[in-house]
Amino acid sequence: KVKITQHEADIQAFLNHLPSILGDEASKPILVSHSFGCAVVMKYLEQFPNEVSSLGGVVKMCPVPPSGNGPMTIRFLRRSLVSSWKIIAGFALKKAITDPTLCRELFFGGNKQVLEDGNVEDYGITDEDIARYQGYFLRDTDAIIDVSDFVKNLPSDKAVEGRSPFLKQLP
Repeated sequence: KVKITQHEADIQAFLNHLPSILGDEASKPILVSHSFGCAVVMKYLEQFPNEVSSLGGVVKMCPVPPSGNGPMTIRFLRRSLVSSWKIIAGFALKKAITDPTLCRELFFGGNKQVLEDGNVEDYGITDEDIARYQGYFLRDTDAIIDVSDFVKNLPSDKAVEGRSPFLKQLP
């Protein structure tokens, strides 16, 4: 399990190494993140507020809310027990690694369907693609976020009225 501070250190090391790769005249980097990665970037910016000015910007896609997934998970559980169970089975029990149908449903738009004209709607993802992604998921299970450590760091103790103080410093 990887603690959020280790991810923060990885971002710092990467940003420190960039000039040796790109040269000193390179544009300011833009941090692009997804899901839990967004929370890691937010924690990085809180821990290293002086680094904000060295960035060209931050992009967060489908971020984990600053308060964590708890409240959102409860709302989802109340809305659909069946979907909630599929998510728990797919993620927590890692069934998406071995169940192609569940993998397709959770990550790629839904189950394959045979249309009236005989064509198959697979949302542009073939069975071979599903198998390849399941291989990636299996490989990546060795490097997971330490969720118990993560929860201890959220919500941000530096947020004021739901906003992080570094936001005003971003371009």
